[in-house]
Amino acid sequence: MPNTTKYEAMVVVYKIKKTLKVCCGVVNYTFSAGIADEGDTLAEMIKLADERLYRAKKEGRNRIVSK
Repeated sequence: MPNTTKYEAMVVVYKIKKTLKVCCGVVNYTFSAGIADEGDTLAEMIKLADERLYRAKKEGRNRIVSK
């Protein structure tokens, strides 16, 4: 999300997670996300966010990692 702070991204991701819980309450699912706001290029930010996503999954899924 361009021009978005890490805090603003976290708010959006938690809203998505909450919406999924409400609309998909009967279905078992996990929701993990990786958030990055540092990096010199878009490619670096995407790589970092991807690494954090996989770390969230590895650490037990259903979590959001931003550090």
